[in-house]
Amino acid sequence: NEDLSKYPADEAADLAEFENHGVDIVFLPSVDEMYPPSDLEIVTQIDPGPVATVLDGLHRPGHFDGVAIVVARLFSIISPDKTSFGEKDAQQLRIIQHLNESLGLGIEIITIPTVREQDGLAISSRNAYLSDQERDAATILFKALTVAKLSWDSGERSGEVLRFMMNAVLGGEPLAHTEYASIADPDTFDELDQVEFSARALLAVKIGNARLIDNLLLS
Repeated sequence: NEDLSKYPADEAADLAEFENHGVDIVFLPSVDEMYPPSDLEIVTQIDPGPVATVLDGLHRPGHFDGVAIVVARLFSIISPDKTSFGEKDAQQLRIIQHLNESLGLGIEIITIPTVREQDGLAISSRNAYLSDQERDAATILFKALTVAKLSWDSGERSGEVLRFMMNAVLGGEPLAHTEYASIADPDTFDELDQVEFSARALLAVKIGNARLIDNLLLS
């Protein structure tokens, strides 16, 4: 239900950033170009796979169906050899990998590690929604993930214990409203009771008008 007309997008800044990095071509279609009104009734549905049914898929019904349609349409127009997607949206990244595999597109998908501010907050367009007080509160996500990582490094392998520890940290911040704190399989994103090899700690937390997500791989 996010109001896309108010989404903190800055086209001029994006174009300047591309130019600074020597980008030759930017594909910048209008909404009508991407989604002609005559096409809206016959949009082909793309299966985002089983990963779309858990975590963000439960809390944002239909979101990953939209992601699959948008990305499939972009891939069909551009026919890229390589693409890059950020690890901050780890569940979305896995769905795009599934899309690439299931459709046999043969695209090399390059994972970009999460970029963080000095205090650990993952960089995101949605951070612009935060007031100064909320911005300070938002560091609680990385603190919660760090506690899980430190516990993992110390030998903790119980998914229940790791989830409890993250929730306990988040519960100490009155401005943070947790949607989920997950210890999940890094491939299927199913919750793990006991971690054998590796796991991904994932969070979705609302602070003010911003819904923030973050994650760390435990391996």
